[in-house]
Amino acid sequence: LNDDLKHFALSPDDRAGLVWCLANALMLTGRPRLAIDQLNRALSLLDSIPDTLETRARLMSLLATAVRNSGDVRKAKELALEALAMQESILGHDHPDLAVTLSNIGSSYNRLGEYTSGLKVLSRALSIYEHHFGSSDARVADVLSTVAITHRYLGNILKSEEMLERALRIKEETYGHYHPSVYCSHIYKCCDLMHALRWIVCCCCVRLLSL
Repeated sequence: LNDDLKHFALSPDDRAGLVWCLANALMLTGRPRLAIDQLNRALSLLDSIPDTLETRARLMSLLATAVRNSGDVRKAKELALEALAMQESILGHDHPDLAVTLSNIGSSYNRLGEYTSGLKVLSRALSIYEHHFGSSDARVADVLSTVAITHRYLGNILKSEEMLERALRIKEETYGHYHPSVYCSHIYKCCDLMHALRWIVCCCCVRLLSL
């Protein structure tokens, strides 16, 4: 990509956008360390462009995810908190972009064992998503699953089961019964792993018989 960009008269903004796309692709293919390099590069390209705080905040939030996936959870939390402060200063306190960053922060808190703090920010992310997209949106289900896991860590088993059941209903309505995300929700929901595996085998058999 470095050599390719030299052959085009691209503005720093366009170059940053291309690098951002590359970083997303690296994240999706499980290469967070390479994504970190590209995201830092994109951030440096934005240094020469005025009025890019919103874009910078989004890049910082994605960088936090990449850093967490690479194993440095404390650094990821710091980056996500910095991104959140940027977003709140320009977008207010109820923008959907904040929910992405808040979910990122909540996941980091959970990884660090700070479950009460994680629950607080995840609940805020859930509220923002529900306000903007309704209570049956797939993004709501994703946060519900994380909130449920947090409740389980805190010992709130009944609340955890309630959240997982709600997330499962949304995912089944959105993706159907055979989506990997639905399988994961069933595994989380079942305390007995063998029961979850039997459920997956049954679904696979039903699917095969319906072909």
